[in-house]
Amino acid sequence: MDRPLRIGIDARELEGKRTGVGRYLINLLSEWSEIAPQNDYTLFFKRNIPDDQLLKGGCFSNRLLNLPGLLDRNIIWEQVYLPLYLRKGKYDLFFSPSYTLPLLIKEKAIVAIHDISYEVNPEWFPSREAWIRRIFTRYSIRKAKAIITISEFSKRDIIRLYGINDKKVKVIYLAPDRAFSTVTDSNSLKNIKERYNTGERFILYVGSILNRRPIETLLKAFSKVIVEEKWLRLVIVGENRTSPRKDIVDIIDRLGIKDSVIHLNYVPDDELALLYKAAQIFIYPSFYEGFGLPVLEAMASGTPVIVPNLASFPEVVGDCGIFLENLNKDEITTAILRLIRDESLRNEFSKRGKERARNFSWSNSAKSHLELFKEVFL
Repeated sequence: MDRPLRIGIDARELEGKRTGVGRYLINLLSEWSEIAPQNDYTLFFKRNIPDDQLLKGGCFSNRLLNLPGLLDRNIIWEQVYLPLYLRKGKYDLFFSPSYTLPLLIKEKAIVAIHDISYEVNPEWFPSREAWIRRIFTRYSIRKAKAIITISEFSKRDIIRLYGINDKKVKVIYLAPDRAFSTVTDSNSLKNIKERYNTGERFILYVGSILNRRPIETLLKAFSKVIVEEKWLRLVIVGENRTSPRKDIVDIIDRLGIKDSVIHLNYVPDDELALLYKAAQIFIYPSFYEGFGLPVLEAMASGTPVIVPNLASFPEVVGDCGIFLENLNKDEITTAILRLIRDESLRNEFSKRGKERARNFSWSNSAKSHLELFKEVFL
């Protein structure tokens, strides 16, 4: 099959401030524009079309499907309006980068399911959100011609919980943006520290604050660390999305560490790359991750990592970081103190991490997606 494909794509994750899925999609689009510009990629948006130069013309067509008033809900947009519009376009394939498909879709469809934490531990989510995700993911898995996931760990969970043929699930790894491996300007690093008042040396966490990520335990551990290492600071980058909501500011105040902790809801990618590079340590406490892209971004930046020894972390990190066995306060404290005090160990993990991160590339990921698209179309 040599003819170009007409591919419809749910592009809502590109709207607003981009986190994991949005960054996944924009990197794929960037690569596809280079390696397969003969295809027509139609991007469907709900509220606004982003201003990225990449999306203007070329192989991309943008469609804004705006719903009025009470109809402006994600479920109605995805399950009713989008499939109606797709039928007019005669697309060869439809790709959803984010867990669910329109169940009335007639086109051959592929869905990316990054993890199924809402199935494994629904108590980590608001009850309504967990219920909706579980119901629509189950139907989407049945509807899809193929499922993309981002680690062998997630593939095993999907097969185990949904009882589907392993041949239907394709593992395609994520990758760090090039920006995370190209920061070298010392003045820029100095300026980012001054801008965010990080001090000379700091520990970094990047990611939404969720119930499955015990940030409160990290804060308690850090309160013990700075008794011995008073100059150290902790920078947390990520929106608080806990439910029931945990008041992170109140926890920081009660622990008496507000002068040593900087919490930023969001940082643009260019500044985030500088923070990764400037940090002494990157730490990512979590009980469940399908991949943990921020960890790979830190490794690409040459920043040594501390991660749990569970879920997808061993698959991503290999032997390039310190692993936590229990994710408790004392273990985290010990790991931070060990790494912050041992420059040769930090340098060794920095070197190993950069080498391992080179094995993950968006070019390879984008090519694997296109190969799967062709298989499904045929």
